[in-house]
Amino acid sequence: MKRIEEDLKSGKFKQIYLLYGEEVFLVKQYRDKLKNALSGGDTMNTAFFDEKIKEAGPIIEYADTYPFFAERRVIILQNVKLPKDESDRLAEYLANPAETAYFIIVEGENVDKRTKLYKNSDKNGCVVKFERQEERILRIWSGNRIKAAGLTISEADKAYFINLAGNDMTNLECELEKLISYCLEKKSITRADIDEITVVDIKDKIFDLIEAVVIKNREAAMKEYRNLRALQVAPSQILALLVRQFNILAGAKAMRMRGMQPREIAAELKVLEFVVNKALRQGAKITAEEIRGMLELCAQAEYDFKSGLYTDVMSLELLIANLTA
Repeated sequence: MKRIEEDLKSGKFKQIYLLYGEEVFLVKQYRDKLKNALSGGDTMNTAFFDEKIKEAGPIIEYADTYPFFAERRVIILQNVKLPKDESDRLAEYLANPAETAYFIIVEGENVDKRTKLYKNSDKNGCVVKFERQEERILRIWSGNRIKAAGLTISEADKAYFINLAGNDMTNLECELEKLISYCLEKKSITRADIDEITVVDIKDKIFDLIEAVVIKNREAAMKEYRNLRALQVAPSQILALLVRQFNILAGAKAMRMRGMQPREIAAELKVLEFVVNKALRQGAKITAEEIRGMLELCAQAEYDFKSGLYTDVMSLELLIANLTA
């Protein structure tokens, strides 16, 4: 992000920007910032291509066409999936594009760094990966939005809100807008307001299920499982979230034993610091060997329903029984 911000400030742009990463909110935000800065709002010399296009020819033809009463032609490639030969053709063009052609290439969460398209974008332009933001940044971001709306909120309640809403900035913005609208006639946002308005991130519910599992409380675990099912969370998604959280438990526990601090662990695992703190508290109640055993039980449950031995619901319910045995 810093590299793009520097270019936006100086007005000196690369001809190619490749944006990707799991934080879709930031990918879209910087795509639009670059588009507006490069085009100046000129739609006549801006083209948008998406996954429907299967040939590089129209993209190259547009890029080679001299701009109409403008300095640049801006080409946005949004999740374009060209066949390999066409992708290589576009990549070769990007090695030496027309001087007036500027590309904004938007990919998904990951890119294949072995492709010619990635290598030429990296060599001749700017490649930026947008990752989930740490809690400190999200607090500042949400605090600024709240302040701009003329409201106040305590640091503790900001952290509480992010804990509930999660660290996906698209979802966080939606929940934030609802919260601000709800509190517009007030001077401040309170924890009671947050509880009234904010939709809890499903991943946060998994903490409660994990907590019941680590203390071997089967009744509580089944209650949390039924709560998740009442929210229409699929068994396969619950299993995936369990695996994710057990892996976080294992990683956080191992790193803490090496002397790493929660903030360092959060950066390494690419999760919020409060997630690490919860994982460390839960991980203190079980051994690393027990966590490995839980992951093995999860793998067996996945095999059982994928192989048709049990339904996904039965596999998950048996898993919870085994985890709390």
